[in-house]
Amino acid sequence: PFPDIWADHVREAGKDPDDYPFFALTARSMQYSWGANVGIPLINEVANNIAGHKGVIINRTRAREIGLEEGDPVEIESITGITRGNAVLREGIRPDTVLMIGQFDHWATPYAKDLNLPSLNSVTSLSLSLTDATGSSADLARVCIRKIDGERRVA
Repeated sequence: PFPDIWADHVREAGKDPDDYPFFALTARSMQYSWGANVGIPLINEVANNIAGHKGVIINRTRAREIGLEEGDPVEIESITGITRGNAVLREGIRPDTVLMIGQFDHWATPYAKDLNLPSLNSVTSLSLSLTDATGSSADLARVCIRKIDGERRVA
């Protein structure tokens, strides 16, 4: 089964896949044009009018089951990294999936570094076991989520 690729990768690192119950995905944003204009405040103002640009999108029902509410600061952790942002609760996303629009953690420009946006780049692994025959891999990682001021929640 295709999803087992990422569970097996967690096991390769000596961890339990059940501790990382979410699949984290990313999406490109037209507003940020591959990041070339991420340091322009006006672009962020436009992006904030688009659903999901203010944090990590989580299924509303699942989020409430693990004690998260809209806007809660959260930490998203994989076997190789951590990123932080705010919970954006929405129906229409699978309960086992979270979405972080854009890739922001690596930006150090004066404005972009202060956006406090999560990034899949910070939690994905570089691994041969995740690399396909063309030398590529999916923008995907197994993660857990916890409220920053609370206990680690993985259910």
